[in-house]
Amino acid sequence: MEEYSDLKQRRQLIVEKLGSQCYICGSKGILILHHLSYKNGNPYKNYERTRAKKEIIKEAESDPSNFKLLCSKHHIALTLIKTKDHLLKLMELVPHTH
Repeated sequence: MEEYSDLKQRRQLIVEKLGSQCYICGSKGILILHHLSYKNGNPYKNYERTRAKKEIIKEAESDPSNFKLLCSKHHIALTLIKTKDHLLKLMELVPHTH
């Protein structure tokens, strides 16, 4: 339990360092550490969940500029946009104000 508590505290420090709110909407609810880029693809996708969390926290501590905080809604939306082409097509559907 002590290791979990330490992990939680370390994550909280990163969240505070990154502004404690969703980069897109400002929500302060449940926040996800989102990678801006991976050095060699996503190395965590085959990891057991706790191990992946530990590795992501360790990476965020060493390079916080490679992360943004996102609420779960925006993290899901972003992960569903797989390519720039998908994003451009979605942007065509956003109403423009004059």
